[in-house]
Amino acid sequence: MNTNTKNSSAKALIKSALECSANKDSYLRRRTSNPLLSELGKLPNEIDEIICEQKPNFCHSLAFRMATYSDNADNLFKRWNTLLGNAKKADGWEDEYKKWSNEKAHWAIKWDRFNQFLWFLQCFEYFSENSQSVSFPASKKKPKPDLCVQKADGKKVFVECYYYTKWWGREHFLEDLLNAIDTKLKIKRKYNISYKESGNPMAEKNFVETLNILKDNLTEARLLEHRNNAVTVSPQVICDIGDFAILLEGDGEYQPDDNNAHGDPSNSLDVFVEEIIDHKKDKNDLEGHSPNLLMVNSLGFDFQLAFCKNPQQVNMPEYLDEVRIYKCGINGRVSNCDPMNFQRGSGPK
Repeated sequence: MNTNTKNSSAKALIKSALECSANKDSYLRRRTSNPLLSELGKLPNEIDEIICEQKPNFCHSLAFRMATYSDNADNLFKRWNTLLGNAKKADGWEDEYKKWSNEKAHWAIKWDRFNQFLWFLQCFEYFSENSQSVSFPASKKKPKPDLCVQKADGKKVFVECYYYTKWWGREHFLEDLLNAIDTKLKIKRKYNISYKESGNPMAEKNFVETLNILKDNLTEARLLEHRNNAVTVSPQVICDIGDFAILLEGDGEYQPDDNNAHGDPSNSLDVFVEEIIDHKKDKNDLEGHSPNLLMVNSLGFDFQLAFCKNPQQVNMPEYLDEVRIYKCGINGRVSNCDPMNFQRGSGPK
């Protein structure tokens, strides 16, 4: 199958999901009632314009959610609109926003980029709601941390915001896509183990092929067959893709999985923390902006399971003064989340 055919097949799957769950009235209402999401998010005017050429998802991320999420999600979009409005008033916003609104990596179009941008806005909210002065120190001349927080005593703290994603953003997208087709479709995989790129269908270079495989296996005829079978035995395995599988749950007798072991979260956590710290080496001149604080959202499917464990003592590098690691959802507030907190020369606080 050539590249153009693969792309067309992947887009056909997105179209099927929209045909199953997209609500034109809800989408248009949400566009109108959330003007900043509409303007800055470059939302398409119509549902049939949500599909786009941008790989690997082939759809406008925010618009897909606004078209397929139930009416219960209205407050979610209202909150995102408010977060944008608050940040837009701060000093330095225009220069900062240029980094997020590039057409090839626009925060509202790319699924992974959306999660990163939302976390950035959540961090801004966290510091500004405490009556602290928060600005965006973005500069064309040299890199700088994401936020500058000036405390009541006049002292400044520089904040770097980091959403630790790996491939999980694409897994989030696939969950939303499957849910739009049938709410009983689920992704099965093992957690807290290392995946080789060749066996990981969520890896970016494999993702278009993953959508193609799903297009072939999620036809209405095959889904009907699995739904009928799930009345007796559940879950039904739709297909295996690399180290993952797609399941359809039903009301039939539950069949336990004999091969359902997972990795140890405590082992994963140390690796995650080390990767986070190493990723910020030589980034945004953190060493030249002190004191600084790295705010991390770890709401990936693996890391959140590891949160119940305490990592070993962390050797903080010279370029970081403090690291706070949260698990904060897309509708969450940082102030309601308890972080793991590391400071130079110390373990978790």
